[in-house]
Amino acid sequence: MATPACGLYRTGTALVGREAAIGAGQLVYFHNHSKQGPPLVLAAVANANNRWDFADRGYLVSGDGAEAFLEALVALPREGFYAVTAPIALVDERVLGPRSLVQVGYNRSGEPILFPAEHRGNGFVFSDHGFRFRDLTVFERLRECGFDAPVAEPPAHLLH
Repeated sequence: MATPACGLYRTGTALVGREAAIGAGQLVYFHNHSKQGPPLVLAAVANANNRWDFADRGYLVSGDGAEAFLEALVALPREGFYAVTAPIALVDERVLGPRSLVQVGYNRSGEPILFPAEHRGNGFVFSDHGFRFRDLTVFERLRECGFDAPVAEPPAHLLH
């Protein structure tokens, strides 16, 4: 089996031997490499400004259950800024129209959350309360904007 690319994922199964730390249905950052060689998975630890920070120490994906764990990973589109390409109905009966700007984030379960932009003064503000979607089909109505706000460097890849 080919090792998935580095990036955001939702786990489809728990990591064998580390079930308490890396369970099924959990948002993680996956690296297909580590200083030790095998792939590495990092748990989401804190969310600020609708973006997740991941643990500075991860867990190797190796041994029993590693292949099943890798096969069950669900790739998630990047957190960041997207434009709406087709109307999206929200739970409060609002509709986000085409060309609306949204920030995409996730909850701990890896479900996408859209944070619509509000134009204030000479800028845009994104609420810390968004609209959750149960699956990834919402991305069929979004496209990345092609710009991003600077973020801190990712943490070192260490083991627990």
